[in-house]
Amino acid sequence: MRTALLLVHGESDTYIPIRHSEQLLSLAPQARLLRVDGAAHADIHQFPAYTDELWRALKSL
Repeated sequence: MRTALLLVHGESDTYIPIRHSEQLLSLAPQARLLRVDGAAHADIHQFPAYTDELWRALKSL
């Protein structure tokens, strides 16, 4: 069964390198990776790119 998978990563995350999300993406070809420019590890929820995409993904379920 294929399920929707949305990976979200802040481009400025200094705790978890974005390569981790890129590796997950390579293992799950059905996934989408949203890279949030300027977002760090703890503030990604404050970026409209994140909230807009989250709402879009939830509405598509």
